[in-house]
Amino acid sequence: MATPFAPSSSQSREKNLEEVVARFLKVCPGGSMLAESSMPWDIMASKGASLLAKAFKFNMAMEKQVNVFREATISAKAELDNARQELVRSETSIAFLNKALTEAENRRDAALVESERLSRALDKETFRSNQCRVERESLREDKALLRDENRLLRGTVRSLEARLDNGFAEGYFYTAYQVTKALPPPYDLKAAFGWDRKQIEDQAAKLSSITSK
Repeated sequence: MATPFAPSSSQSREKNLEEVVARFLKVCPGGSMLAESSMPWDIMASKGASLLAKAFKFNMAMEKQVNVFREATISAKAELDNARQELVRSETSIAFLNKALTEAENRRDAALVESERLSRALDKETFRSNQCRVERESLREDKALLRDENRLLRGTVRSLEARLDNGFAEGYFYTAYQVTKALPPPYDLKAAFGWDRKQIEDQAAKLSSITSK
C-alpha cells in the first residue's frame, strides 16, 4: 500500500517533465521569460516546443548561411590559389624575359666590341695599304733613276772605250762628271762612286782637259 507521503508515478512523471521543460527553457531563446512566468507547465511546454521549432528553423537557416559562406570561402580560396598560380607563372615569365633581355644586351655589347675591333683592323689595313702604295711609288721612282743611271753608265763606258788614249784618272772623273751633270740632285752619288757631287765637280774642274770639252 502506498503511503500518503509517497508521490504517485504520474506525479513523478509530471515532475520529471517539469524539470526537462525548465532545463529546455533555460537554453531555448526566449525560454527564460516563459520559465519566469506563472503559466502551467503544459502550456509552457507547448510554447517551448513552438520556440524550439522556431529555433530549429533559425538553426537550419543559419546552417544554410554557413554553407553559403563556406562555399564562398572555398570559391574565394580557389580563386586565390589560381591567382597565386598565375602570379607564379607571371614571375616565371618575367624572369625568363629578364634573362632573355640580359642575353640580348650581352650579345649587343659583344657585337659592339667586335664592330670596334673590325673598325680598328680596317683602319690599320687602310694605313698599311697607303704605306705600300707610297713605297711602290718610291720604288718606281728609284727604278726610273736606276734605269737612267744604267743608260748613262753604258753611254759613258762606250765613251771611255773610245777615249782609251787618255789617262785613267781623267777618264774616271770625266765619266763621273758626265754622270753628275745628268743625274738629279737627290741621287746619292757617293754611294755609287765614293765621291759626292761637290767633290766630283771640284776634281773635274782641276782637269783642264775635261772642263775645256
